Amino acid sequence: KNPTSKTREQEFKRQRGAIACAECRRLKLKCDKTVPCTSCKRRGTASICPNGSLVTGQGTRFVLADTDRLHAKIVGMSDRIRQLEDALADSHVGTDEPHPLLTRDLLDVKSMIDLHSAVDCPPPDETQPDADEDASDALDIFGTLAVREGGGSTFYGRSAGQE
Repeated sequence: KNPTSKTREQEFKRQRGAIACAECRRLKLKCDKTVPCTSCKRRGTASICPNGSLVTGQGTRFVLADTDRLHAKIVGMSDRIRQLEDALADSHVGTDEPHPLLTRDLLDVKSMIDLHSAVDCPPPDETQPDADEDASDALDIFGTLAVREGGGSTFYGRSAGQE
């Protein structure tokens, strides 16, 4: 048998529960051969059982092997959220108060810059002039460069969200 057909046969057997799942084999754990197995359920990896596997990261961290697909999904969902927020804002143009879901605190949730900001930094000043709309448009077009106190920096492209 060639290696490709043997791999397919093993994946098929794992799917049926005839052999241990890939993650139990990788970690040398006892597998009960159900789909998903008890070990994967307990470890929180039921979604990748029986043929998926985690890859070891730095130290004891583990990351899903298919992170590109997850990143693409996050980008798509972020774009969809932005579209929905824009539509909601447009529907409340004539009112005196913005929609409760469009408060500054809730809009800041989508900002990835907060992930890298210092914990002790005070929140940004909430009083902003109307000229900030132009800056917001520029952020959508160009992106944002976040510089941390230690000198490190991270660039967030146009799909990363606004400040």
